[in-house]
Amino acid sequence: MSAVSVTNTPNAAPAETVEQHVQRLLASWRKEMAVISSSTVRSAHPAYRELIALGTAALPFIFRDMEQTRDGHLSRVLVEITGARPIPADERGQVRAIADRWLKWARENGYRWQSR
Repeated sequence: MSAVSVTNTPNAAPAETVEQHVQRLLASWRKEMAVISSSTVRSAHPAYRELIALGTAALPFIFRDMEQTRDGHLSRVLVEITGARPIPADERGQVRAIADRWLKWARENGYRWQSR
């Protein structure tokens, strides 16, 4: 018996782009973490972990989202992917300052993204 490929079926949904995948993960994470203040719980969420697993391919879309939302809660994702730690101790906990610091770091390190 031969194997059947589901990718060649005419009714199969097109594969998600990395951008779409990142957007879906961010939306899921934000919806489910909206009332959670614990950074440990936030960073343990499956969508957050999956963003990390996407690696450098996700960075332009994470940076663009961060530019739009100023959501510094994504800092751990960026630390995990890049290995960088651009946030000084006196700015920890300042969500917008963290986002701004990451965006500055990204530009200084050659990362580019298109704003929407």
